[in-house]
Amino acid sequence: MQYDELETVNFQSVLDCIETNDVPPSRAFIAKKVGLSRTAVSYIVQKMIALDLVEEIDKESGDKRGRPGTPLVLNPRVWHSIGASFYSHEWRFVLVNLNAEVVETHVLPVSGDSQEAILNSLFDGLLYMMKSTELRILPAFGIGAPGLVDSVNGYIERADDLNWKNRIDLRRLIWDRTSTYSYIINRYCSNGIEEIQKRQYVKKFKNIVYLGIGTGMAGAVYLDGKLVTNSKLRLGHIVIDPKGPRCHCGQNGCLQAMIGEEAWLGKAAELGLKTVSSGEDISALAEEGNPAAIECLSAISVPLSMGLAIIVNVLNPDLIILGGPLGSSSSKLLELVKEQMRSRILGFQLQNLKIVKGDSGKFSSAIGAALIPLEHKFELLRVKPSI
Repeated sequence: MQYDELETVNFQSVLDCIETNDVPPSRAFIAKKVGLSRTAVSYIVQKMIALDLVEEIDKESGDKRGRPGTPLVLNPRVWHSIGASFYSHEWRFVLVNLNAEVVETHVLPVSGDSQEAILNSLFDGLLYMMKSTELRILPAFGIGAPGLVDSVNGYIERADDLNWKNRIDLRRLIWDRTSTYSYIINRYCSNGIEEIQKRQYVKKFKNIVYLGIGTGMAGAVYLDGKLVTNSKLRLGHIVIDPKGPRCHCGQNGCLQAMIGEEAWLGKAAELGLKTVSSGEDISALAEEGNPAAIECLSAISVPLSMGLAIIVNVLNPDLIILGGPLGSSSSKLLELVKEQMRSRILGFQLQNLKIVKGDSGKFSSAIGAALIPLEHKFELLRVKPSI
């Protein structure tokens, strides 16, 4: 099935209308909304039905009927997307339908810390997800990878928290092992995508910064409602203190070095919290009112608020989300950061800014990665991608 460029644009406009409208739209509504004739919209809709992307439903019962003029929705039963994300020595995989609902999950622990072990576990897990289901899979994976990612070319440039200094052509490696294309993004960025879509934040805020905090630190930036994908963002390597702790990237005092899990555990040890083994343990104690744990989070909130103030002055976001495994683990940290921010940005900036805690689940990052192929579903079915 071949499409010229104008037809592709029209198809995408119709699909976006079906997908984003609060109420399932009819052909007539779509025609008015996107500025096409009803004949053109009907032609496009029939093509999409043939591709199993959309279906018509009965307005009253919700049953599939297939009558012209009835509301249109995505078809959740046919096409699915695979997403994967790495955290805490394991790869987490999901299979989601076109409505971004999780159908299957899989966790594959990594034996060993080597780059080879981590990447081979990814390839094994992707092949398992493909072979273990009879559902139809979109011909591309979404990968939430560690480190600094070049999403355009599919590279991991480096992953400082894993001490990876070499460039990894991950898209090529996945293709060589699975014969399947992949969209590569940072794992905390994919976490942010899942969070922002789930909460429908783009309908309420134009400029959003999602800051994912875990063993490393990275995030997602939305400007004018669109995800910034053409930049190798290094939010975790804003230098807060040139005399601060050495970061794995080689600089001193990076934000990541001062607020990542290693910093949490180091401060906890200084304060006598010797039984904790993770940042989540510290958060749990702080939520219970443990003074040392609260003091630990208070210390973390200082460089974190300094980094956020720089981000606010540069990007002027309407919303900041503290997410990732650690950012979303503590209401106390959010409270402390808000207090610190009162002295770090101007009053009008604070008045126009909302700071919230994320809601990161175990598979959130993998779900966010799976959403990337969903965004490209029409073009993926139009022409199977290759490298």
